[in-house]
Amino acid sequence: MSLKRGVAVIGLFLAAAWLVSCGMNSEEKRLAAAINQALQTRDLGYWQVDDLDIQDQRQDSTGPEEITTYKVEAVLALEKPLREVRYVDDIGKRVVTRTALAQGEERDLSASVQIIRGNDQENVVTTLDEQALPRGMVAEDFEQRFEGWQVIAEDSDEFADLEEELQGKLDDSLSAMAEADHTLRQIQVQLMAARAELAVLEENAEAVGGLGEPMEKASQEVEALIERVQEQEATRDSLGEQVERRKKALASLRGE
Repeated sequence: MSLKRGVAVIGLFLAAAWLVSCGMNSEEKRLAAAINQALQTRDLGYWQVDDLDIQDQRQDSTGPEEITTYKVEAVLALEKPLREVRYVDDIGKRVVTRTALAQGEERDLSASVQIIRGNDQENVVTTLDEQALPRGMVAEDFEQRFEGWQVIAEDSDEFADLEEELQGKLDDSLSAMAEADHTLRQIQVQLMAARAELAVLEENAEAVGGLGEPMEKASQEVEALIERVQEQEATRDSLGEQVERRKKALASLRGE
């Protein structure tokens, strides 16, 4: 037996151990263990199969392999309370959190389990919609990750102060972006006028002599204004990105 296969078999065995006392038959217990193992692999091990119903079963053969495909509907139960992290301030070491789901909460999950046998080997492939399950942090993971941080709860004075702080930063960024956009439009108008002046000089150059120096100055002014437009566009875009970050931070804090 290969090391990889050995680890998978051990994982399934351990995942199945707690199912012995459940009201499932041996086939359902094995499928439940496969789903639990898949949840563990996807960092969703705090969800565990509480009940399972086989909706469909199909047998297929491909060369030396025999494939049994199960379509199942499972009821998952939350083993530990989940904390939802709303906002993280890495610089100030502040974190806003709340209890998202209590222990024992249940969710329905559709899954497909394939058992592939052949060449003296057996492999299990589990497909499930992990997006259907709420994610979060269990208490011990939260405490380890944010040890020494200021933990801010909803409906606290600290929460209200932080919300006001983030709203103020967003307002400042919006004001700065509006000013940058206004400055950009002014420079663009100046560029249009400078290009028009240069075009007139170029048009009259053949008919009127002595326009070399004015044309050179006009050309230099156009180039300088183009550079200013590019710089101002970069400033405006950078402020726009800052606005989006601060909007997301405020929305995350508010749970939106």
